[in-house]
Amino acid sequence: DILPKDSLRMYDENGTLIYEAMDQGLQISEPFNDISSNLVNAEIAIEDHSFWSNPGYDITGIVRAALSDVTSGRVVAGGSTITQQLIKNVVVGNADTATRKLEELILAPEATRYYTKQQIMDMYLNTTYYGNQAYGAEAAAFLYFGLQDTPKATAAAQLDLAQAAMLAGIPQNPDLYNPFVHPQATFGRMKAVLDQMRSLGYISLSQEDQAIIEAQGPHFLRPGIINNMLAPHFVAYALNELADTLHVQQADLSRSGLVVSTTLDLSLQNKILKVAQENVQALSATNHLTDAAEVLIDFHNGAIRVLLGNIDPTNPQYGLFDVATQGYRQPGSAFKPFVYATAFEQGLSPGMPVLDAPISVPMCCGLPPYSPKNYDLSYHGLISIRDALQNSFNIPAVKVLYKTGVDASLQTAQNMGITSYNGTPNYTMVLGTLGVHLLDMTSAYGVFANGGTRTPPLAIDSAVSYTHLRAHETGR
Repeated sequence: DILPKDSLRMYDENGTLIYEAMDQGLQISEPFNDISSNLVNAEIAIEDHSFWSNPGYDITGIVRAALSDVTSGRVVAGGSTITQQLIKNVVVGNADTATRKLEELILAPEATRYYTKQQIMDMYLNTTYYGNQAYGAEAAAFLYFGLQDTPKATAAAQLDLAQAAMLAGIPQNPDLYNPFVHPQATFGRMKAVLDQMRSLGYISLSQEDQAIIEAQGPHFLRPGIINNMLAPHFVAYALNELADTLHVQQADLSRSGLVVSTTLDLSLQNKILKVAQENVQALSATNHLTDAAEVLIDFHNGAIRVLLGNIDPTNPQYGLFDVATQGYRQPGSAFKPFVYATAFEQGLSPGMPVLDAPISVPMCCGLPPYSPKNYDLSYHGLISIRDALQNSFNIPAVKVLYKTGVDASLQTAQNMGITSYNGTPNYTMVLGTLGVHLLDMTSAYGVFANGGTRTPPLAIDSAVSYTHLRAHETGR
């Protein structure tokens, strides 16, 4: 229970990775059998020769380390077993005190009695810090060598001898043995690991030489890149939804160990983004259009399939601002159906007549009377409410709102999904003067499509603990 949990990962509905939490480091745990034996042997060779047989501590190693320290006049060797290092990393901390070392010596044999050696090695390889925000073998295999999970093998399982030897040398001093910053020191440490592996019989001299040659190649390091900008607006919305659902802070999700499946269709979103960009470009000169937001919701179940807050999410100035869920924009005549729905609920019929003629509506709070105009600047006489709605005439819409009442019509809009607004509700709102969120408008229109049934929008399909997935894993 006290082991650090994995980084949260989020996928679209087709299983495409769209987000991986990195703010508290990257950790992805894998079963012992899915981690390269090269790394297991390298860690044992450089850190704990007698791992498979010792009781969690190694008296010989402690004495050897003490003699080395005394001879050198400074701390040059730790003498800690892999079990002690695991205890240090996840239980007692790394304070350089005699008390901490005593706690290690007490707890290490307890751990050895309670867990198998494979379980201890599993926990160690999945939690030890390999530098550059990589915790555990899987994360390190990706961040240093670009190795990725496949249906046949984990990234950690693909580590060859040279890669494993370099990784095994890092935990002793992740800052000093940082291959990106101190390549020579790291290379020297890697050669020490290989030398130990050969002296203990894990590898031959030929294998050692080949690993050294490989590590000297220009493309030995191939840093993996995590792209969290595939759907930043949707991810931000989904994380907020998940935090609200679980009643936690968003910061608590980063190392929650959750694997999250979402409702997003990334492929469809990319197509819609391209269309939006093309349309904005085409209309920019004539209509002064500069941006657009897009939302697509499955009205049957509320699943958000597309959520684009703007057409340039990577823009350094405004890219991360999500107009669809954070911005208030006037919906114009798209607000009219809420008023007409209120009228029908109150007993008005679509076939009833309404006079499309000049009107002056008194306003409250000292405002002058309101005299709406139709978009075609003409009047159409006596028409049915159905025709007025079909043609989106403004004057009949204001008259219908006058009949239904501002409060009742606003309540209908809220019942259908308008969660918030800015502006003052009055007789102008039927023409869309209130600022609302695009996501709310899209969701509210889903009520019309769904036969009057409201289904709130949702971004999360499932969230499962990765530990739970590992426990039920029957094969890759």
